[in-house]
Amino acid sequence: MKYLRICCLIAVLCWLSVFSAHPTMAQSNTTACPLTWQVVSTPNVGTELNTLRAVSAVASNDVWAAGTYLENSNYHTLMLHWDGVVWSQVITPDVGGIVDILVIAPNDIWTGGGTNPLHWDGTMWQAITTPAAIAKMSALASDNIWALGQDKSVLHWDGTAWTFVSSPDVSGLPNPNLEDIHAVSDNDVWIVGYFTPGSVGVYPIVKHWNGSEWKSVPDDYAGYVFLRAIDGSADGTLWVAGSASWRASVEKWDGTAWRYITIPHVYGDSTGNDNFYGIDVRTVDDVWAVGSAHSFYPSWQPENPLIQHWDGATWRIQTVPFLPEADDILYSVSVVSNTEVWAVGNWQIDGVYQTLALYGSLPCNEIPAIPDTPKLVTPNKTTFTTLPIEFRWRRVVSTTVYHVQVSDTNEPYQHFTLRAKRPHKWIKRVPSYNHRFAWSVSACNAYGCSPARQRLFYYRPSSP
Repeated sequence: MKYLRICCLIAVLCWLSVFSAHPTMAQSNTTACPLTWQVVSTPNVGTELNTLRAVSAVASNDVWAAGTYLENSNYHTLMLHWDGVVWSQVITPDVGGIVDILVIAPNDIWTGGGTNPLHWDGTMWQAITTPAAIAKMSALASDNIWALGQDKSVLHWDGTAWTFVSSPDVSGLPNPNLEDIHAVSDNDVWIVGYFTPGSVGVYPIVKHWNGSEWKSVPDDYAGYVFLRAIDGSADGTLWVAGSASWRASVEKWDGTAWRYITIPHVYGDSTGNDNFYGIDVRTVDDVWAVGSAHSFYPSWQPENPLIQHWDGATWRIQTVPFLPEADDILYSVSVVSNTEVWAVGNWQIDGVYQTLALYGSLPCNEIPAIPDTPKLVTPNKTTFTTLPIEFRWRRVVSTTVYHVQVSDTNEPYQHFTLRAKRPHKWIKRVPSYNHRFAWSVSACNAYGCSPARQRLFYYRPSSP
């Protein structure tokens, strides 16, 4: 995930059971308890192929994922949004496959991939004209975005227009692939990738912009090296993820050189392979990398999702659900908080690639949070002439009971307790005369109730 961290993300605690379609969020001040991962249902549009290549979180109830679907041999844009309850498809201009999502603010989001980048202004997605098609992006501010072009160029957004800027020279390398870009400052920008000189190996590409020129930075690992993703955090931490000699690998920048860091592997050298395709660096001690792993001895087994976490001292393999289908791969990861993570990719069901989303949260006993105040949905007006009147509010995670209170000018104070269920509504029948009443709802669990949200309504029946 590429996310300009300009504010702290709010997380709520997952202390109840985690539902496959409606995962409960989490909050914690410790990483002693490992995350529990589950598959969350996601829409599929294409009958031939569906895949998610990017995910980026704004908040617990505001997450974007994107990729492509194949229909009638044509690739189309696939955009999904998580509202805290369910993933839904969002219609956008069809620019083809998306490979990157850059969140700057809730109303300032960019995508890379396809014929044109898309931009979200908080209301709608629009295709933006660029001098070249964009692949990956990295932001320093809303008016300072660096992008890697699909033609290996480098582009810059100044808040008004996209323009070409100086790009690294890779013309002398055979079959170069530039995979990702990360900007630390205007004079500190990184690009990683690899090149393949025929049958003699795969070698890394590491380019650095120092404010005046691009320079090559050595990467001395021997073997087949694919550098696929780079990310950093506000504290200056930089990591690269990919694979080396067909094994998942990570490198960390120590200020003067890139150093390979030892990681665990699902299978031994002679029994299987693994690869990283995406990385998200939250802090110096909270880094996530995702990809896939499969065994080839004693028998070949299909790829299964691979997730690993760096806690500041050690990389650890995460336990993920076993997916019996073939080619189950994760391409992107987004950290919402230290206890809430999304990873996306694809898996095969009945021979067709389908979207895949995994959600990680804490099931262990941490200090719980009181639920958020429910958001009222209906009614959305203040005066009514017909009955009954339906009061509806959005589901709040980690809630066990909703408290509904109703008072009016003609009846005694009423208090209702509703068990949490969907849909979350209470229908009030009122007398057939002019009637004013107020109603409020708060969300509760074993640790307390949220502040109540209240509205005042009038019932004025039509004259006979």
